[in-house]
Amino acid sequence: MKLDDPEIPELVAEAYAFIVEEVPFIPLVQTPRIMPFNTTHWTGWPSAMEPESGIPMHSWSTTHQMIQALEKTQ
Repeated sequence: MKLDDPEIPELVAEAYAFIVEEVPFIPLVQTPRIMPFNTTHWTGWPSAMEPESGIPMHSWSTTHQMIQALEKTQ
């Protein structure tokens, strides 16, 4: 087909429809964001006051460490 063929836009739309319906979405990027934490029920969240507890941003690779360090408030 030539690039100016009028059928191309329809074929591209059909290809994208196939991708949306059939291909699983797997995010391969991560954007670190600083997140606020509430200490009403749990303590041990990362903070600037306690740098040894980690940095206050969500990271898929270290979230389990953050959660395992939490302690229930009394």
